[in-house]
Amino acid sequence: ATLFVLAAQTAVAQGVIKGDPAKAQQIVTQLCVACHAADGNSPAPVNPILAGQHPEYTEQQLKLFRAMVRTNPIMQAQAVALTDQDIADLAAYYRQQNQTGLEADPSLVQAGERLYRAGDPARGIPSCKACHGPAGLGNGPARWPLVRAQHSLYTYNQLKNYANRARYVAVQGQPSPPAQAEMMYD
Repeated sequence: ATLFVLAAQTAVAQGVIKGDPAKAQQIVTQLCVACHAADGNSPAPVNPILAGQHPEYTEQQLKLFRAMVRTNPIMQAQAVALTDQDIADLAAYYRQQNQTGLEADPSLVQAGERLYRAGDPARGIPSCKACHGPAGLGNGPARWPLVRAQHSLYTYNQLKNYANRARYVAVQGQPSPPAQAEMMYD
């Protein structure tokens, strides 16, 4: 699985497969719309907003679901039949969509911003901006996702999964990818 992930990351980095957003329409209608909405702005707070997401990140995560390395039975079942081209097309499609809505709870903004920008060393929480940037726009080539305007419940659940090492599974004794993110919680 680790070799698969490295090969997938290399292929994405080299731009071997280019996505065509128009070709993703049928896949979105058949597989994605129920949970993520047609434009990637999921109305369900447990599902991520995919609109505007970096294609490198989307491709990586779909390939990890397909390889049964990223844990989520629903997404694993959806991704298993996708080809590399389907994944590239979906990633390109969601990148073109615009995020809508979602503003932070005004009563939590200051505390959240402090935690996002500086972390909390006393509790072992790293700064979020180090990877996701000062505005939460992520870093596509490094496969750090756009987190701005993401559902708070989805974000909370994923941070708990990282902290508990439950977001990815190790395969045949290999560390769970992407290990660099989970190592921050050591």
